[in-house]
Amino acid sequence: MEQWYTGRVTRIVDETYNTRRFWIQVPEKDPFDFKPGQFVTLDLPIHEKKNKRWRSYSIASAPDGTATIELVIVLLEGGPGLPIFLMRSGRAAS
Repeated sequence: MEQWYTGRVTRIVDETYNTRRFWIQVPEKDPFDFKPGQFVTLDLPIHEKKNKRWRSYSIASAPDGTATIELVIVLLEGGPGLPIFLMRSGRAAS
């Protein structure tokens, strides 16, 4: 299994009423190497069981040689991750 890293949300943009763009910096992975179409799995604090906390998202940004990736996430009313994605920038994300 791949190692887990802690990222920091550095920027959030509301694109629509239910869609947000998140920029996440992962200093331990500088540069954050990935290929277009790859995804990341986030461990969100939404459940006691690990496999119920994991959510996977496609990386929306192009590889640019930095430690920052961009995610575009649709916020689903009643979705288990909704409270987490309503947060503001500056918070840590695992």
